[in-house]
Amino acid sequence: MPRRLIERLRIPALESFHDPVEGLMVLNRWFVRLRWLAVVVLFLILAITRWAVGIHLPMGPLTALGAVLVIYNLLFYWYLEDLEGRAEKEITYRVGEKFANLQIAADLVCITALLHFSGGVENPFSTFYVFHVIIASIMLPRGQSYFQALLAVTLFAGLALFEYEGILPHYHLPEYMLTEQYRNWKWILGHLGVLGVTLVTSAFFTASLAKRLRERHAELVKTSAQLAELEARKSRFMRLAAHQLRAPLSAVRSLLSVSLGEYELSAEKRQELIHRASARTEQLLKLLGDLLALSRLRSTRVEAAEQELVAPDDMLDRVVALFRPQAEENGVAIHTHLHASGATVLAVPDRLRDVFTNLVSNAVKYTPTGGRVTVTTRVDGSAMVCEVADTGIGIPPEDQAHLFEEFFRASNAREFAQEGTGLGLSIIKEIAEAMGGSVGCESEVGKGTCFTLTLPRAATPRKPRQDGTT
Repeated sequence: MPRRLIERLRIPALESFHDPVEGLMVLNRWFVRLRWLAVVVLFLILAITRWAVGIHLPMGPLTALGAVLVIYNLLFYWYLEDLEGRAEKEITYRVGEKFANLQIAADLVCITALLHFSGGVENPFSTFYVFHVIIASIMLPRGQSYFQALLAVTLFAGLALFEYEGILPHYHLPEYMLTEQYRNWKWILGHLGVLGVTLVTSAFFTASLAKRLRERHAELVKTSAQLAELEARKSRFMRLAAHQLRAPLSAVRSLLSVSLGEYELSAEKRQELIHRASARTEQLLKLLGDLLALSRLRSTRVEAAEQELVAPDDMLDRVVALFRPQAEENGVAIHTHLHASGATVLAVPDRLRDVFTNLVSNAVKYTPTGGRVTVTTRVDGSAMVCEVADTGIGIPPEDQAHLFEEFFRASNAREFAQEGTGLGLSIIKEIAEAMGGSVGCESEVGKGTCFTLTLPRAATPRKPRQDGTT
């Protein structure tokens, strides 16, 4: 058999298609192609049994059945062509299921008629029903494949009963079987029992295997998509990191080149350039520190031994105290309303402190003189909620969706404060999610911003840390 023909007859997998409807219609078309091969095989079997084996079959009825098979397969082919010419919304999965059931049922009736004219219950080719049961289990849901198996057994049992009762004539094949068995009810029951068990078992195992394969394929597709997304994020992160590192390095190089070059510069000017280079270096070191922190958060898993019970109110109180001098210098008032004194969370203290430090420092940094920062905590069921609100510059609506992306800074934030790595909120998000919590933001330009951190409360009754230190 030519290789191209083998490829055309190979069973296509539904998993190869993103749309299940498309996959089922492809299987229907494959089924129509396979039936043309069945027509050829049928006439070959008729020829071999008559002229090679010497079994005399009723050629007239069997040839007529072969012609019927050709005719209804042509009708199926034309129906498929008509379906493909329709609008996409008209072809539903239900339409594909009905068409598949119709094809299988028609073939089962045709097989039963062929068996009738070639020995009836005495014909060993009754096992051919199993091929259609397997096909049904691949194309259709398990319940419908069981229905097709039951239909096959019912048709064959009806054929055996009608021949037994004389309603249908029996075509005995003396060249194959010396004694007639179509009236031997024990032999018939045994034949039907074996056939029924074979068909139902085939439906069960094939449907189970097809389901497992689909599930595994879905898992592989999901994993592949996640890996592709991670690779895309990694590439984007590397590009952004390189860009962010290049700017301060270029500035430092330029400033040092001018300072060390043979230019007529005053001592004060040279000192200024060196100070500016030093400031840029500090900025670069801060960026590298944040990059390393973010990398560690994503590449390492927190072990249970590293976590401790921490009282968020105590830790927040100390963090706020660290920023009061800066806030007073900028003319910003800080108010605290800590109402979660009885709550504890299971966390790595340094990481949780980083979260609170980033939230409070950002609130102070982006609040103009005369503004206010309010830190609030409360218990909400099984969660501890911390809100850091300010009356600062706010965040434009178009920027809020990108707040937690690496290196992102709102447009007005870049204008208000030049320094900043754009990694602080990404670090907060990573830490919060690693603790099983979440972080959200509500903001209005010119009126302020409120970040809400939600963390699960610890259920362990151990004594919590009070100082928030490691």
